[in-house]
Amino acid sequence: MSEHEFVKGLLGLIAFFVALFYGVMPFLILFTVRMAPRKGLESFDPDDPELLDQFTGQAKGARRRLEELGFETLTGIFAPSIASNVKAVLVTLIDRRTCDFATIVMAFVRDPATGNWKFHRQFLTCFTKYRDGSVVATRNAKDLSSFPPRPNSTTYSLPSVKSASRLIAIHQCAKRRHHGSEPILRHEVEFRGDLLEYFAVSSEEEMSDAIEAGYLRELQDGVYRPTLKGAFLMTWKELWPWKWLRQLRVKALEKQLLNELADELPSEA
Repeated sequence: MSEHEFVKGLLGLIAFFVALFYGVMPFLILFTVRMAPRKGLESFDPDDPELLDQFTGQAKGARRRLEELGFETLTGIFAPSIASNVKAVLVTLIDRRTCDFATIVMAFVRDPATGNWKFHRQFLTCFTKYRDGSVVATRNAKDLSSFPPRPNSTTYSLPSVKSASRLIAIHQCAKRRHHGSEPILRHEVEFRGDLLEYFAVSSEEEMSDAIEAGYLRELQDGVYRPTLKGAFLMTWKELWPWKWLRQLRVKALEKQLLNELADELPSEA
């Protein structure tokens, strides 16, 4: 085989995989992905000894630090997942003094060989809801959402910040940048303390925003389906180079924010 033929074959192979991932995969998403409203939420006691060993023990460090900062642990929540081999476990906390809501989110993956759940990753989100409907959120998750930014919501992504206390301090600084109305604990104000109903409605509102942005179709037969636009955009956002460019942007914005807040933040713990 000549060098010219080798280069031609290599380029053809690259073109095939580009067409496969960028052209075929979105249609696979279009015809297979179904998102059910999160009605299957289940609460549990995060101090249950059996669950502590299997699931919530991973959150002990972050939870202890948040409680030292004045947060109160509310409950644990099992959240349904699109993938049957993935389990999302949440521990929810609130700070009544500031009306901040925190969730420690843990992802577990089922081992196909043993059927046991293995810890995959964990992240912390702190958010504040205001009476005018606006939201300020600060999170240290590495994963990026494939959905478009939600209206009236400002989210700061800080994947390099591992310390729970530092993330909360950054959140307090971030809140001061926004002149929203009175902060509220929405689950108490609107849902009489019913956290499961609050999370279910919040999820439906997120889906409604995705519908408004053209990513999802209206609820039909009990599930949400992606639109053609949504299937392509949600797929492409997870592929190179778009995912890489999105990650670079997050890192740049994180660095900018931390530089701007350097004089306001306490020493990293």
